Amino acid sequence: MPAGSSSRVLYLHIGTQKTGTTTLQNLFRRNRDLLAKHDLFYPTAPGGSNHVGLMLYAIERGRNLSLRTSIGLRSPEEVDEFNSTLMQRLQDEIEQSGCSKILMSNEHLSSHVTKAKDVRKFVDDLRRICPDIRVVIYLRPQYELVLSAYSQAVKSGRAKPMKVELDEETHFYNYDIMLNLWEMALGIENIRVRLFRRDEFAEGSLIADFFRTIDMDVPEGLDVPGALNPSFDAYTLEFARTANAIIPREQRVGTGPWLSKLLGALERISTGPKFTAAGPELAELDRTFQASNAEVARRYFPDRNGVLFQQFNELDRPSSPPLTTQKVVELTIALWLDATERKRKRPRPAERKRKRRREVKQ
Repeated sequence: MPAGSSSRVLYLHIGTQKTGTTTLQNLFRRNRDLLAKHDLFYPTAPGGSNHVGLMLYAIERGRNLSLRTSIGLRSPEEVDEFNSTLMQRLQDEIEQSGCSKILMSNEHLSSHVTKAKDVRKFVDDLRRICPDIRVVIYLRPQYELVLSAYSQAVKSGRAKPMKVELDEETHFYNYDIMLNLWEMALGIENIRVRLFRRDEFAEGSLIADFFRTIDMDVPEGLDVPGALNPSFDAYTLEFARTANAIIPREQRVGTGPWLSKLLGALERISTGPKFTAAGPELAELDRTFQASNAEVARRYFPDRNGVLFQQFNELDRPSSPPLTTQKVVELTIALWLDATERKRKRPRPAERKRKRRREVKQ
């Protein structure tokens, strides 16, 4: 065990997905130097912003996941090479930082690492660097998660309409099963569960709540990013899904920046009603996980009388409006206006050259 490692604390933020993880990770990346001055180190070895490399390391099938490209790994062989040196690079980086508190963040650790043996080996390897590990995880109601996850799937190319899965053993939605894996490896006393609701956050802020959860005050001078990875509204989501269905997958994969620009434009014009599924479907999903949610509440929130989330009220959730021909025309016009406005604001070639020359001189 490295000298000094026994006095370190590692806060491992494992999600869950769609609980502000992108915003938090960008916050940590943008403020890496400031956080280090406050004795909190956010490493770069597992990834610059999102520590996807941790998940790739934790599971064998990680070498075949497309998520590897987010940290520049193009092939399974490159993932193997990355994994073979990750822990040593991480240890060297942490030693050099001199910080007593380490923070790492990847939401896929909660959704993709689904076997007890993988969690145990991953934790054991991290303990060689830092024996004191404390997991931080945010949870949101399954009826919210399924909608937000579907929106993210459409952004990633999904062409099929949403289908609500009602399998009680689904790791992605069963928080009791998910948390139990980490409890077996670390002990329940080292798991910090928070609820992803503004009225549950310290000071009504996710950022303030996160820092309080890791036993810190919010550092002064923090560069706070705006909300990232927003969801589409009901109309733009169906527009994007339909586009995915029309454009062959091999063409969508090869479009690169063009597709990214289209998705960005759809996010900017997403001002309509939020997407939702039929009320009875979401109510049934809520009922499916009430028992497992109650187990989580009893372990982590004993004062809530076995109630983890507010019960879903299907009367408050009418189905999303359909994407009509008129709405398609309106969205097409909005996309054209958005592109025109951004082109108008774009610096001219001569201005861009002058700006680059100034940057080089600096």
